[in-house]
This record gives sequence, structure tokens and C-alpha cells, in this order.
Amino acid sequence: MTPPAARRPTDGPRATDGRQVTDGRRAADGRRAADGRWPQALSRRRALGLGATGALALLLGGCSAGTRQQLLDVDPRRLRLDDDVLTARPPAVSARERRRRRVLGGALAAELAYRQAGSALPPLTGRHGAGADVAAAVAVHASHRQLLGDPVRAAGPLLAPQPDDGGPVLAPPDRPAAVLGAGGATAVGAALAERAAEDADVALALLHARVAAARAAQTAALAGTGVAPTTWPTTPADPALAEALQVVLALEHRARWSYGVVLAWSTGRSDDAAAALTDHTDRTDALAGVLARLGTVPAAPLATYPTDDAGTPVDGPVTAAALALRVEDAVTAATAGVLAEALRVGDQGWSTAAVTVLAECERSRWSWGGVPASLPGAPDAA
Repeated sequence: MTPPAARRPTDGPRATDGRQVTDGRRAADGRRAADGRWPQALSRRRALGLGATGALALLLGGCSAGTRQQLLDVDPRRLRLDDDVLTARPPAVSARERRRRRVLGGALAAELAYRQAGSALPPLTGRHGAGADVAAAVAVHASHRQLLGDPVRAAGPLLAPQPDDGGPVLAPPDRPAAVLGAGGATAVGAALAERAAEDADVALALLHARVAAARAAQTAALAGTGVAPTTWPTTPADPALAEALQVVLALEHRARWSYGVVLAWSTGRSDDAAAALTDHTDRTDALAGVLARLGTVPAAPLATYPTDDAGTPVDGPVTAAALALRVEDAVTAATAGVLAEALRVGDQGWSTAAVTVLAECERSRWSWGGVPASLPGAPDAA
């Protein structure tokens, strides 16, 4: 009688040819391998893997040396078989990188949309002619590409980022205003999301926000409308933020006074000067009310302001327009300071409002000879 230890199991599963399957290993030919183990069963996963490896081998055999090396450099764990085409999965990207790619995609879309539309676009600034406006707008978005890390890409078939993994998809734009509107919203969202991140990069958030303001100003100009109206929040503000608002208010007082001078000298542009005077009066009253509700005494206006601070007295329409542009530049820079402080303290309400007001200031600059700025309110914005 055979000892129990020497018995082979007789109640386990058998292969179709009747041979015994032991420990998950099938005896392919009734014999063990040289190392004493039974041959391993060929699983479905292993069969697919061997098939993909064979496909890759065939593919490599028909490739040039350079292409073969590129394929060999791909991490095998990133290979996938989709619709009988061997592709490489896009590498995982961080949330910050996804945001950057989306804002960059907006810059690419806007630049290409301007190039495609060309002189068919309505005047952007109304002062430089359609061709000059398009060239200035293209320069703005090309600058955005550089700032966002895409310095050498030429305009061509647009590869905009996918929302999920940042992979490229074909997305040809058609209407610049619609493209800019969507791109502006994306940039605002990227700025707020960046500031809300645990490892927030405030400088990057400010970059996204200024890009958003530039796009919003162009969107309104192309649509023939004003920038969407906004009101400053009435929630408690950080002391530094309140101080930045006081600086804007002081410059709005100056703007209101200066436009009275501009109106007196602006032959043929009295309607523009009167409209600007009304806008700045409304902004002054709104800011003073906000600061009062915040418990801060609003800055009071001066009795008079210099008009020849650039060394040229106002004595005609040209010098009057130059004064108006200096005033608008100063208000725009101060509003950018409010945006920077709002992002620094992480207040989304104040940040969103500041982006809209900054876009409104940027649009006002164009009426008096200013050119579209890449980053409204930045020292080198022009």
C-alpha cells in the first residue's frame, strides 16, 4: 500500500486530456520542467501581453532606426492597445500643469482665430485700423504663449488640451469673440484654483488673472459691448487690500477732474470724453461707498491736479488725449494692485471683481491711443 504522503491528489480538476492539474500548474506533456516545477498555465492577461509584444516586434521591424529608438524609449507600462493600434498613454500630469495647458490652449486658440479672421474683424480699439488691431491682438496672445511656457510654437493646426489628461485634440476655432470669452473664463478659473491649492503659487495665479483680464477686454471690444458690469464686494477686506482700494479711489478722483480738462480741449471727441467722465464718476462713487461700508474713511478728492506731469501742458486735442491715456494707465495699474492683494489674501470674491474691473480699465485705455496689453496693469504692460 502506498504511503499517504506519496499519494497524488485524485479529487482535483483534470485537463481535457485527463492529466492532473496540481497547484495551479498544468502538465503540458506529463513531465516536469528541469527545475522541478510544472509549466505555468497561460492566462488571458499573459496571452494578450505576448500578443502585444509580438505586435511591437513586427512594428519595430518595419520602422526606421530613429522611429524604432523612439518606440523603445516608451515605458512599456504606458502602452495600450486601442482599436488594434498600439499607442502610448499620456503621462499623468498635475492639476497645476492641467490648468497651465488649458490657459495655454486658450492663447493658441485666440491667436489662430485672429489670424484666420484677419481684416474681417470689427475694429478692436477703434483708433489704429483693423490691420494694426489684429497685429496687436496676435502679439498679446503670442506673449501669453511665451509666458505660459510655449515660446517657439508657430500658429498652425491647433492642438488644444483635453480636460482630463491634457492630451492634444484638434480644435479649430472660428469666432474670435467666442474663443476669447471661453478662454477668459478658463483663465479666471485657473487663477482661482491655483490660489486655492494647498501649495498655491500666487505669482502664477496673478499671471492667469491678468491673462483673463486681457481676454475679457478683447471679448467686449469684438462683441461691441462694454465689459460685463461688476460691483466690488462688501465683505470684510484685508487691511492691505483696503489700502489698495484707497489708491484706486484717489486716482479715480484725479481721473474725474482730468476728464473735465480733456472735455474742454477734445474737439471732435467731446462725446468720448463725456462718456469717460461719467464712467469715472460712477466708479468713484461706487468705491467710496464700498470703503465706507468696510469701515474705512474714503480718500477725499483734491481741489486740483497737475495736467502737465509728462512735461507737456494740455493745449489741444492731441495733448488732451495724451492726458486721458496717462490717467487711464494710472487707474489700470492701481486696479492691478487690488487684484494682486486680493489673490495674496486668497479672497475669491475680491479677486473675481478685480479681474472684471481691470478688463474695463484696459478697454478704456484703447479709446485714447493705448494698445492692447499682454498683462493689463503690469509695469511693462504696453
